[in-house]
Amino acid sequence: MSLAELDRLLGSFAQRGVDLGLDRSLNVLERLGNPQNQVPIVHIAGTNGKGSTCAFVDAALRANGYRVGRYTSPHLISWCERLQLNGQPVSSDRLLQAVQTVLTAADGIDLTPFELLTAAVWLVLADSDLEIAVIEVGLGGRLDATNVVAQPLVTAITSIGHDHQAVLGSTLGAIAAEKAGILKANCPVVLGVLPSEAETVIRAQADRLQAPITAIEPATVIESGLWQSQGLTYQSGLIGDVQRINSAIGIAILRQLQQQGWILQDEAIAQGLANTSWPGRLQWLDYQGRKLLIDGAHNLEAAIALRQAVDQLFPDQSVTWLLGMLRAKDAQAVLATLIRSGDRCIAIPVPEHDCWAPQELQTWAEGLGAITATAADWAEGLAIAQSYPQAIVFCGSLYLLGDFLQNLQATGY
Repeated sequence: MSLAELDRLLGSFAQRGVDLGLDRSLNVLERLGNPQNQVPIVHIAGTNGKGSTCAFVDAALRANGYRVGRYTSPHLISWCERLQLNGQPVSSDRLLQAVQTVLTAADGIDLTPFELLTAAVWLVLADSDLEIAVIEVGLGGRLDATNVVAQPLVTAITSIGHDHQAVLGSTLGAIAAEKAGILKANCPVVLGVLPSEAETVIRAQADRLQAPITAIEPATVIESGLWQSQGLTYQSGLIGDVQRINSAIGIAILRQLQQQGWILQDEAIAQGLANTSWPGRLQWLDYQGRKLLIDGAHNLEAAIALRQAVDQLFPDQSVTWLLGMLRAKDAQAVLATLIRSGDRCIAIPVPEHDCWAPQELQTWAEGLGAITATAADWAEGLAIAQSYPQAIVFCGSLYLLGDFLQNLQATGY
């Protein structure tokens, strides 16, 4: 019942939507005794890649024997996925209790759903006997509810691309300025491979704050399945060329922690990187006797990374795309990036979300030379896809994948 109550409580706040700002969170946290200051954190922002980077850092720290919390978003199936304590999702009872505590403290303060959940997460982290927490920014950075810790151990910005422009700004420079809001005075910052316009903005902010910068290069491929970065040779538990960047960012974060006195052995770091998992991102699944590649590619930069992975996995082959997208996303740009002439595309809706109609997606896909169909839902779409011999790639929205994975879990597939 606690999961249902969590859904009810957080869902009742949904009409608040996105309303960025720190005052509400800081006021509530002050009433709660400022739990956000009780566990050292690594703070990670970025348009794409921040979740994977969090997963790499978390796994490597745990492989070195540290007790680690990790907070990421969104979830695929349950709110509890967002908060991992030593590699395990927080229990629904414990998270619900923390949410109820926050609601009591927030009397008179109109929190957004993310602010409510994040305040509850700080409470649980403070009461979990942890040595460190890895925190992913929800949206942007400067005014995100996670940006309430005065002095993180390390910050990182994984990537800058066009997403959430209505909230963060229409240019890469404006988006970068929002994400650079997580930088703190004298706190080291790790940068991924960024567009020059964005990097210029972030470096200027780092200079103002005297925040030392480490700018990474993608890991080098030394042989199939084996990468090298910053003196470390390792295998990645996550597939896709983009993980050469995300894993290198993770290693740079860990190197910064080493410089601060954290005891991290390279052998254990490599073990953690190899054991990293991140559901819903370039993930292989078995479904009714067929392999599916699933990925929540929901914006242009994520679509580029997915297309690169597909080209590596299925060189010179057409594929079958099963795809649904939220209306807030640039579906035409994503489709143009993913689809090649001769591919098949089955367009479907995203359940219980404002999404592009399958017929709209179908029209754009046809214009790209795809053989198209529409389906009423993912189950019908997968039935169509399975009648074709090509590899099946199921993508477009994490909410869509979450609905699929929840059904798999419930039916025991």
